[in-house]
Amino acid sequence: RSDETLKYENGAPIRTGETENYLNIGVWTWYHENGEIQITGDFVKGKREGLWKSFDTLGNLMIESHYRNNMMDGDFIQYSPDGIIIRHDLYKEDQLIKQLPID
Repeated sequence: RSDETLKYENGAPIRTGETENYLNIGVWTWYHENGEIQITGDFVKGKREGLWKSFDTLGNLMIESHYRNNMMDGDFIQYSPDGIIIRHDLYKEDQLIKQLPID
């Protein structure tokens, strides 16, 4: 296993995660330069799996997306900076199945 932490010039991490046999494994996290999390999600044998989240520079959740075998599969939800759902799509194997109504 190898620790793949990279850092900005200010010392804040750019990304953290581990590799095994040159493949990303486990939870990986990318950061904005101010130290806030930008993206976080899980890898299994180098492929995105499960829930991935993206955040703005203030730490507000912007996107939640689900992956299976490195393809979007399930809900894709986009939020406004104040946490209101502004888009909700359903994907299957990287293909948009439908846009769900927003209440």
